[in-house]
Amino acid sequence: MENNANANRLSKTSQGEFHYMDWIKEGVGLYDSARSVRTTWLLKKRRFNRSGKPILSMEGLRFLSQLTALPRSSMLLLGYSVEMFLKSGIAKLFVGSSESIFKHSIKNTYSHNLERMAIDLQFNPTKQDILDLRKLQEYVLAEARYPVSLKPDEDYTEKLNNQNRTFQDRTEFSRLCELALRIKRHILTIDSTSSDPMSHGSWAVDDDGYFCYRIGGTLNGRITYRLSAYQKKHDLTSIDDVKEFACYWQPAVAVFWNKCDVFEELVSSSGKAQLLKRASRIEK
Repeated sequence: MENNANANRLSKTSQGEFHYMDWIKEGVGLYDSARSVRTTWLLKKRRFNRSGKPILSMEGLRFLSQLTALPRSSMLLLGYSVEMFLKSGIAKLFVGSSESIFKHSIKNTYSHNLERMAIDLQFNPTKQDILDLRKLQEYVLAEARYPVSLKPDEDYTEKLNNQNRTFQDRTEFSRLCELALRIKRHILTIDSTSSDPMSHGSWAVDDDGYFCYRIGGTLNGRITYRLSAYQKKHDLTSIDDVKEFACYWQPAVAVFWNKCDVFEELVSSSGKAQLLKRASRIEK
């Protein structure tokens, strides 16, 4: 864990995993790969069907393997692409926060929970979107990665066939691709609309604390802070103390404080970070 909280916070000059555009690029690459794998599968399927070769031939058996592997792989890649797009949005949401709490949040708080990320980023998913996000999450977690998992009362062949039919369904794949593109467009819109411009600010608090905020940009207002050793020593740790200090440093904070969710970053003695919600916004 860094000692100087001011030195390692997300900003427009961040790079790699700390900049939203790197996540977008990863997502685009995975999305394009999913489409390419799908096209390869369709071409191989069409070519084999036209060849007239028996399914039990060596070529036929290889095709049977690809028949399940390629569509499954395309769904897995598509699920990962949606995850990358959403985590790009989380990088925007966490602007001004420490790199350590961002890494903790995407790995632990959000992990592969696509639905939670979409809601926190105000994607406003439809009922079908929610079902599809949950489905893609299952693909990423297990269904498109590992052999079929069975409950005690399930038949192996029936479940495997149903799973393969779902992976191969063109309508299903097209709908999920369209969802991925809508999510990408939504993420790129964040902070880029003139009707709701984004404003953010951040500053160090003593040597090891910080305070940051972001409002507008189509997302709910958000305040994050880490108490400094000085604040803890002098018992200036309540949310009212934090608000008073922030408003003294930046008077405008008083105007939008009630429009923000307020989070405190805690750091354990072992250096592990976690984020606790201290207050919810009471104004829109």
